Amino acid sequence: MHSPVFLLSYGNNRPSRRIAMPVSLEALGIDRLSVSERLELIELIWDSLPEQVTPMEIPDWHKEVLAKRIADADANPGAVVPWREVLERLKNKS
Repeated sequence: MHSPVFLLSYGNNRPSRRIAMPVSLEALGIDRLSVSERLELIELIWDSLPEQVTPMEIPDWHKEVLAKRIADADANPGAVVPWREVLERLKNKS
């Protein structure tokens, strides 16, 4: 199975829209990292994200999915389980 190809752009050592180049897990060497190294990389990437995202940065399809999920939850309130309850159930299983 091939990894998807993403487009990254670089300019002034920061991501930008100037020069696009295809990037894959293999090209970046991520496929050769151990699980713990991949988790550390995920954490580094997560920590590099801004704390606030302006609404213009959220893709329309994300907004559509969220709107559908909210509508589904409103239409079927009994089918929704609060996150804290899910966590409690998981804690009690171990």
